[in-house]
Amino acid sequence: MSSSNIGSGSGGGHGGSTSSSSSTKNDIFLGFKKASQRLASAVADTGAKTLLKTDMVFLERDIKSRKQAFGIEIYDILASNSLSSSTASASLCSEEVQLAFDKCKSDIEALENKLHTKKLEREAIDNILAGGGVPGAGAGAGSAIEGGGGGAIEDKETPGIPATP
Repeated sequence: MSSSNIGSGSGGGHGGSTSSSSSTKNDIFLGFKKASQRLASAVADTGAKTLLKTDMVFLERDIKSRKQAFGIEIYDILASNSLSSSTASASLCSEEVQLAFDKCKSDIEALENKLHTKKLEREAIDNILAGGGVPGAGAGAGSAIEGGGGGAIEDKETPGIPATP
């Protein structure tokens, strides 16, 4: 009889409480893990947003600089034309001005396209920080911000994307 008490005694009951205790510890650990992932994601998103703002300021500065360079270029063209008063020279001047304008316009459009892309990326980060996620994005949502496909990486592991509970 004493041997049957040993096998089914307090040892069996202790095993059941260990399972419950282990489950509670796992729940606490998972909660802590999710909270730390959200914090890390928020920090990464804020850093990315700051970097985007800096990039946007530099792009705006480059646009302004290109416009100023265009003004100097046009001034030089017009100044060289003011020395001669022939119609052929005026026609040549007009062509030079148009070429300079076309080149400047092309450069500025390229910079403005980059600026627009940065603004869209910043809006996507704002949506994520607000809890709205990336509009129209599915499982690889990180690609809208990082510029690449996150195919093999799960959403919960993607930097900048908060894990969904």
